[in-house]
Amino acid sequence: MTDTAQAPAAFSSRWLFSKDQIKSAPSVKDNFTAEQEQEVRKFSCTFLTEIGQNLVHPASVLAINCAKVFLHRFYMMECTDLSNKERHKEIAATCIFVACKSEECLRPLKEFIWAWNYIDFDKTKKQNPFGRYEGPDAKRKPWQIDEQSEKYQEVREGILSCERDLLHAIQYDFFVDYPHSYVFRFARFLDHAKRDKETRNLVLSTEGHERFTEFGNMIITTAHAMANDAMSSTLSIQYRASLIAAACMNLICKTQGFKLIGLEKWIKKWNEEIASDTDPKYQSIVLAKEEIEEVVNQLLDMYDALQAPAQNAEPNAAAAPPPAPPAAPAEAAADSSRQVPKAEAPASRPHAEVPWGCFGPLSLPSGACCVRGISIHLRQSWCEGSGSCCGVNGAIGALVFLRNLVSVNRVLHWIFFFTASS
Repeated sequence: MTDTAQAPAAFSSRWLFSKDQIKSAPSVKDNFTAEQEQEVRKFSCTFLTEIGQNLVHPASVLAINCAKVFLHRFYMMECTDLSNKERHKEIAATCIFVACKSEECLRPLKEFIWAWNYIDFDKTKKQNPFGRYEGPDAKRKPWQIDEQSEKYQEVREGILSCERDLLHAIQYDFFVDYPHSYVFRFARFLDHAKRDKETRNLVLSTEGHERFTEFGNMIITTAHAMANDAMSSTLSIQYRASLIAAACMNLICKTQGFKLIGLEKWIKKWNEEIASDTDPKYQSIVLAKEEIEEVVNQLLDMYDALQAPAQNAEPNAAAAPPPAPPAAPAEAAADSSRQVPKAEAPASRPHAEVPWGCFGPLSLPSGACCVRGISIHLRQSWCEGSGSCCGVNGAIGALVFLRNLVSVNRVLHWIFFFTASS
């Protein structure tokens, strides 16, 4: 294996932390609990996702996932006041701003400030935190404040200052490995690791060409949505992206009743096959049963935690949504029980096939949300022969096909980061 092929893995390994390291993050050491720090991470990931989807030109799924990883890395390196909510919003806005530049999804800084101003609309006072536009331009939205206003300049300087802190914290390391790029390879492999009595296929070969079946596409899209949710948790800084992808695929196959050979057996088969693979990217992916079990357990715990608030909020499900400025992207109503058997996108929206996860929509090209995606029940034993049932009743959203992730020329990033954005 060449040094070039080894570089990405070595480059990202320093950003993998143990559970104990995460529980003793700098902010936790400063008189805060690990639970409080986890809640801040969850809030920040949700906030940066909302900013990304409410830009004038919505951010890509790739950029939003990248921003989440940057945010987790930042909190592992810097100590912040967990009680300062506005500071965490500023950090979240900065992460998505930097991630858009890192993933070649450039957006002007004003769009991030406008999105923040729109999201924080005060329904009681009926005003935006940074003011409202009252100029002569009739086409301009009320929350798109004037770039020359004092409040705009204040927020702009805050984000640019936070950007310097973020770049210092992540040590100008923009490489992020995503689980999504491994899902297709695992899907092809697991199609050959099924039991003899399993009649369904993930992949079909016709005239020398491989294509995914309808069932295979469903498995892949659901695994992608689960991977998106994993990026919102600390899993993205605990385990390799390939391991997260393997755990997501294994869990989805089990929940959908796709009969695989034993977990230990297919892992052994994978390790044997991958040793002779011609692609250096996969040669180093050695799986272990214990690691996959740990990732799956953390995923199930995450969905259990998400399900509890939804069940508690069920009596108030009929409450009216908070008012928002007119002509703004409106999120479609979701069942408070988080048990939606299927979703049908509105026919009038050409971009309705949007990747969904339990944390919400991840990319909105049309500036509008679609209905909640497919729902599955994770209330069965995922690990064959374990005799235990990991209980959860979560809704995993639908996810469209993501483009294959390829390496890009990182020299451009230096131009992006040192070019003034306005």
